[in-house]
Amino acid sequence: MIAERGHCFIKKEKPYVVDGQHVSLEDYRKTKVDQFVTRVPKGHKSVLQAHAETQGESLNSFINRAANETMQRDTKKADS
Repeated sequence: MIAERGHCFIKKEKPYVVDGQHVSLEDYRKTKVDQFVTRVPKGHKSVLQAHAETQGESLNSFINRAANETMQRDTKKADS
């Protein structure tokens, strides 16, 4: 607990861990994920989001799953 001018504050630990160190979300993302922008035709984003929701996942998870499944399928075709 930290006391400051008669107030007590509970020191909150940063929830993300990188190499055994607690770090901010921004620092976690810098070291653990890549980010890129993709563009879709107007209105298609809401279609993708709705589909992802029906699958019980976020749009990000859906896009990652779709990309991974497509790459696996393409690899199997190439090996045939």
